[in-house]
Amino acid sequence: MDEERLSWDDAWNITTKVFAYTNHTTLSEAMETWPIEMFQQLLPRIYMIVHEINERFCQRIWYDYPEFREQIPEMTIIARGKIHMAKLAIVGSFSVNGVAKLHTEILKTREMKYFYQMDLGKFNNKTNGIAHRRWLLQVNPKLASLITEVIGPNWIIFPRLVAVNFKN
Repeated sequence: MDEERLSWDDAWNITTKVFAYTNHTTLSEAMETWPIEMFQQLLPRIYMIVHEINERFCQRIWYDYPEFREQIPEMTIIARGKIHMAKLAIVGSFSVNGVAKLHTEILKTREMKYFYQMDLGKFNNKTNGIAHRRWLLQVNPKLASLITEVIGPNWIIFPRLVAVNFKN
């Protein structure tokens, strides 16, 4: 964008089609924030871009979602001397999810409810985490080896099939 290869709108269009955001906390006080002064000192050009994103987002709410005008102070990316990274991630992403179904529901109904109400299709659930088999193979290879010795190696690739056969 700085080298004039893309307009702001083209760059933003690409950004919001590429990035998805997984939120890892349901507590607003635990969501990452950066003091504006520190951010400006460390990342002056990035701060200018974040500031522009915030301005355009607030204008979008004002003009396109008048029913949310009163919520702008709660939705703004830059507020109370801080940059709110979760809000920035939500605004700049095509998809938002929590790390579990319950987590996603809490985001939708409590912590990020106005973002959810404004853009219903953006919030969804994709449970994250490591598969039990991969976890076991990595953290306890001796136990994984014992399981393989007792029931065979198919548990690694086909756990449901092995579980059904093991019950029979």
